[in-house]
Amino acid sequence: MAHGTTLGARLYSGETSFEFIATRKRWYAISTLLLVLSIGTIAFQGLHLGIEFKGGSSYTITKAGATVEEARSVVESTGVSSELIVQSVGSDKIRIQTGSLTTAQSNAIQDALAAKFAISVESIDTQIIGPSWGEEITKKSAIRSIRILDCGNALFGYDL
Repeated sequence: MAHGTTLGARLYSGETSFEFIATRKRWYAISTLLLVLSIGTIAFQGLHLGIEFKGGSSYTITKAGATVEEARSVVESTGVSSELIVQSVGSDKIRIQTGSLTTAQSNAIQDALAAKFAISVESIDTQIIGPSWGEEITKKSAIRSIRILDCGNALFGYDL
């Protein structure tokens, strides 16, 4: 390809131009469509917040050859099946995330995982996660959004 024949080079040198202003109504329509689709998707599907926002328990086991299916069946055999997420992390780790559990349920899961994968309960990385982190981040992002809108109003004189 010869030097200067790419679209970027032609735009840069001024050989080619694109009339954004002349086609602004098309771009407004495309932007509006994408915005409506995005809002509609959130309205119908909702946000699938992770464990950081809802709280719950996380268990990570390190065992070569362990599979997601085995870990899922072990946890489900303890009676915990709602809000269950089981993921493979690397080649030898499995992460299990659940909703909020009682101490008895958490201990049952740890015991079942240890028995199934022939590991000690102490080798299971167990974390109990509260929803406070997600609440804090949500609050901070809302405050920052308001500040950005306020700065735009002050700089450009837009009325909200």
